[in-house]
Amino acid sequence: MPHPTRFALGLALASLFLVVACAQGGADPDGGPSPGNDSSTPGTDAQMPGTDGGGGGCPMTCPSGTVCRGTVCVAACSPDGACEGGRTCCEDACVNTDNSVTDCGECNNDCGLTGNVCAMGMCRCGAGDPCAPPQICCGGGCVDVLTDPANCGECGMRCGTGEECVDGVCVPPACDPACADGETCMEGTCMCGAGPSCTEGRACCDGTCVDTSSNGSHCGICGNACTGGLTCIGGTCTADVPCEPACGPGESCVAGSCQCGAGAPCGASQRCCDGLCADIQTDVGNCGACGRVCSGSEQCCSGLCVNTNTNPDHCGGCGRACNEDAADGCTDGRCTCDGGDECSPAGTCMCLPPPFSGCNGICF
Repeated sequence: MPHPTRFALGLALASLFLVVACAQGGADPDGGPSPGNDSSTPGTDAQMPGTDGGGGGCPMTCPSGTVCRGTVCVAACSPDGACEGGRTCCEDACVNTDNSVTDCGECNNDCGLTGNVCAMGMCRCGAGDPCAPPQICCGGGCVDVLTDPANCGECGMRCGTGEECVDGVCVPPACDPACADGETCMEGTCMCGAGPSCTEGRACCDGTCVDTSSNGSHCGICGNACTGGLTCIGGTCTADVPCEPACGPGESCVAGSCQCGAGAPCGASQRCCDGLCADIQTDVGNCGACGRVCSGSEQCCSGLCVNTNTNPDHCGGCGRACNEDAADGCTDGRCTCDGGDECSPAGTCMCLPPPFSGCNGICF
């Protein structure tokens, strides 16, 4: 149906046109009644939509001896219902049913919006047949005012550049491809809230782009919130949450957090051994690995069990190395030169030359 506002505007314009027409030629040149609806000119005889077919639609008071029929003044029927010139008396008005668009072929057969011409008592649109709804006659041709952007809602109502006619109303152009759920099409562009459309893998929820694969308020789809301690993973609310990064050896993953036994995860140099964090670099009970125990005379140095009584690199303690210039061995946890005290920092522990056998160190 035409838009009410547009229809009212069209009616006002048509009424103005008829006022001028009646004022210039509302009666025959000889002073007789106006021939009224006998004109065969397309558009001049059509009863305007919304007017009473029996009278009241004329823009001015009709002269004596005439009545309003449709939108023009026509001769009135005689008291006995007779009309001159082969016209027919239709509700006190003499009309030519051969060419009257308000009484085409018979009284009250109004061509309406489907035709603009009555020819030989038949409604026509231009030179063709009358239009079939939802089409109406515009400019002598049938158009669908529900979809035609040049005649949207009514004849001559042209939509703006890029607009489309939808159900008789001009609307902005549609988006192609269609917008995703939650997004809106604004002048041919998809929008999420006040921002651009969402990128692949994200959805528009409450006007904001979110990653539904991990968002706890919109898990999988908008509005699906994870509750009861569940976490959104891969678009599903779950209690089985993997740990990232992966837990260390001996640790367990609980609700996305690594644990050693019932405690916190172990540090960088530690290893979870039997539910407890152990420093495998120094722990003699877990030296280098869980369960590797050093002997009673050994210490754990950098993850290796060593005898600090005899090892020159760890003599008397981890990392305490003997100076090779001042000592040639480690005895009872102290650096020595041929079993004696190591040489002073300025001295050098050297082997005796042949014929001495082996290396009998002596300080020089």
